[in-house]
Amino acid sequence: MMHQRQALAWLKWREQQTPPGGVLADDMGLGKTLTMISLVLSDVQRRKDRSDTQSPQWLNKCELLYSTYRLPV
Repeated sequence: MMHQRQALAWLKWREQQTPPGGVLADDMGLGKTLTMISLVLSDVQRRKDRSDTQSPQWLNKCELLYSTYRLPV
């Protein structure tokens, strides 16, 4: 929906500001959860697109940390 697209655009903009972040609040049932999931997925996609410039050592360390400190489900 349009208000969710606007919220996602605002959240992406806020992540680029100093200090980053913000509070997403509205009436109940307008899609805050989906908007936050969209923000996370857009950040994952951005990092994936940028992964060509990252060093493989850094990626290996992240994978090691993730596999070592993964929370039980």
